[in-house]
Amino acid sequence: MKFNRKNLFIYVSDFWRVEATFLLPELEILANNFNQIKIVNTSEDSSKSLKDLNFKKENYDLPINIEFYSLPKSIKPSSLSNFYKLGNLVLIKELLRCIWFLKKVRYAALKDVISYHLKAQLFYDALRKQVSLADCDIMYTYWLDFHTLALIQNKTRLKSKIISRAHNWDVYFERSKSGYLPFRKDLLRNLDLFCPISEHAKKYLCATLKESFQNIQVSKLGIHALKQCETINFNINKLKIVSISYISLVKRVELLLDAMAHIPSTINIEWIHIGPGNDLMQLQEQSEALTKLKPNIAIEFKGFMDMKEVQAFLKNEVIDLHINVSAFEGIPVSIMEAMSCGIPCIATNVGGNAEIVNEKNGALLTANPTKEEIADAITAFYNLSQEVRINKSKQAKQTWELEYNAAINFEKFSKLLTEM
Repeated sequence: MKFNRKNLFIYVSDFWRVEATFLLPELEILANNFNQIKIVNTSEDSSKSLKDLNFKKENYDLPINIEFYSLPKSIKPSSLSNFYKLGNLVLIKELLRCIWFLKKVRYAALKDVISYHLKAQLFYDALRKQVSLADCDIMYTYWLDFHTLALIQNKTRLKSKIISRAHNWDVYFERSKSGYLPFRKDLLRNLDLFCPISEHAKKYLCATLKESFQNIQVSKLGIHALKQCETINFNINKLKIVSISYISLVKRVELLLDAMAHIPSTINIEWIHIGPGNDLMQLQEQSEALTKLKPNIAIEFKGFMDMKEVQAFLKNEVIDLHINVSAFEGIPVSIMEAMSCGIPCIATNVGGNAEIVNEKNGALLTANPTKEEIADAITAFYNLSQEVRINKSKQAKQTWELEYNAAINFEKFSKLLTEM
């Protein structure tokens, strides 16, 4: 294994439950280019939740130069003893910026700003007490959040280069209940390198903040090919569809279920959804009622599957179509995984989806499609000739190869870091 002198710290929220799917392919390459990588996990111990999800950490082999550090307590701005930290000109300036941005006083947004500021200070206090920061050359936050703010506010003490990615909820102000994401100008002005995962995220932030930032470098995610396919096979006389996401209001899985009711009775559909969520049982009950009325539709909710199980499913099953109807997205890794298997994709035109899905490799829906629009798109795909389907499949594979190949994208990203 080839090392250089630099050490890298990566800050994540909940590695095994959240970031592993995205970060594991990246870590394999980063580990070859850094002397030591320390992953600082900032959530509370999630072992109980992992047990509930039947998640097995031992299924994942990590390079030997990666260490994990977990801050044992969650960062919550609840202690009255910490309110003295709020007397800060940076905070006052951000509160005024928030009011100006929203054109009114919105107390939920002001509360978010104060919470963000206090969380950043509490996090840094906990970090410096529990992790040695002296030997770190580059600090890398996986999300653009209060952890990033904590590092930026203590940049002169750390004497490290600070970089951050940004994906979805940490980019789009509309994702916040209050309509505001705190300290974005301060973060983008002071990061040594800012790497959103899509061109859309870059353009959105520059337009929203009304400022051009010279430190922005779009750095796309990627995955390794799941399937080496020379011949494309599709199901005959049915359409096998897969969707992969957490079940939440943003992911709009219930809208996809409603769309199934509008599929013509002459078309046989097998739809499989992978992903957990609080509404899983309710959706299962609704799907059972639907399939009784429409025997041409078969639906299965598989619930939680870990990354390796999902990838094995995509690799080994004959899947005709992947579909994503989210209200917000960065660029979904599930679409990258599907395309690496030659699976055409349908997705809503939100976030960076239009950078990966198009008419050549699938189809783009409007940002807020109706259930009828979704059903029409599925029906249109079913009615395509075998020749056209095969061409879309080849284009999907080519999209992955040219744009979302982990070996290429993460090597470029690693080079960006090592040359800082």
